[in-house]
Amino acid sequence: MRIGIDMGTTRTIAAGVDRGNYPVLPFTDPDGDEHSHFPSVIAEADGQLVHGFEAERAARAGAPHLRSFKRLLGDPDTHPGTTVRLGGREHLLLDLVTAYLTAVREALPVPVGQVAASVPAHAHSAQRIMTLEAFRRAGIDVVALLNEPSAAGFEYTHHQSRSLTARRTRIAVYDLGGGTFDSSLVEADGGEHTVLGSHGVNRLGGDDLDQVLLELVLERAGLTVEELGAPAVDALREECRAAKERLLPQTRRMMIDLGEEHDPVILPVEDFYAAVAPLIERTLEVMARWWASSMRSPASPGSISSAAGPVCRWWDGCCASASAAACTAPRTRRPPPRSASRSPRTQTPGSPSPTGSPAASACSARSGRGRGSPSTRSSPPTRPCRPPAPPP
Repeated sequence: MRIGIDMGTTRTIAAGVDRGNYPVLPFTDPDGDEHSHFPSVIAEADGQLVHGFEAERAARAGAPHLRSFKRLLGDPDTHPGTTVRLGGREHLLLDLVTAYLTAVREALPVPVGQVAASVPAHAHSAQRIMTLEAFRRAGIDVVALLNEPSAAGFEYTHHQSRSLTARRTRIAVYDLGGGTFDSSLVEADGGEHTVLGSHGVNRLGGDDLDQVLLELVLERAGLTVEELGAPAVDALREECRAAKERLLPQTRRMMIDLGEEHDPVILPVEDFYAAVAPLIERTLEVMARWWASSMRSPASPGSISSAAGPVCRWWDGCCASASAAACTAPRTRRPPPRSASRSPRTQTPGSPSPTGSPAASACSARSGRGRGSPSTRSSPPTRPCRPPAPPP
């Protein structure tokens, strides 16, 4: 089966192509429960590396573990020889990612055929090469590599094609993931997509919002990281992440559990919004770099698409979404030209998307949501997130 894989900072999601349907592929945890994601966690248990749900369980039991390893791939100094210390031993980062992707492949409920994968829009060359190499070593045949926000723009044109007109042809994509922030401006003209610009921040995402909330909770509880200890801090971080993901527009208070030895902390949600406002403002400043120039052009952005964790794939004109609902496939499907190349390709800003050949779009999660909804239906962040006004 042809599959789209979105390896996110917090979790990995996959979607398949099945006779015109595009289901999100389930992953089964050790208890036999199915989930729409595979946790991006690596842990050492009994001298062996474990991944995903087993790694989460080992981490809760106090085993040494590694989260958000995708952020390490994005560090400017990362290279194939970069090592990471886990459980008292040094491991090559490439080997860790390869082992994780092998676990993902083995956990999928269907045989893996050709695969489309995603990377952050501002991923540097080493990150792209190492990602492709890790997939290859894991036995996964990647035939297309696409920027995450660009993929969200492709998916949007399939979900909301009627919102685009001759004068509204541009889509602004706001993608705040678990570890990175990306934004893109995509020009859509029928089946053609052109990325006019992409900007992002390598270390700005849901992990940073979780850290802000953790520090607020510790301050309200009158505790320090040293007093809690590393295992309790890890548990508190997960509790903060879960509380963040439970937020709704009508939420007024957040209750954070500190364990049996401490009383829970009740935090007004406005305090959390105020604390993370500078981070959100940074994302808007990044978007403002290309927003002003686009507003002066004849075809101004018609819509803003918020990528909130789904994976979207494009195969011969059909789109599959690794979210709770599938993308709508076009009525006709044109076979790819015989000369179409099957080699991996990378979508770069300013280059048109491949049309009539196996290409893929994959939208990151990235703020660490679980059973994500399609990017075009996901709610924007509760607090700020209005596009910056163009300069006079």
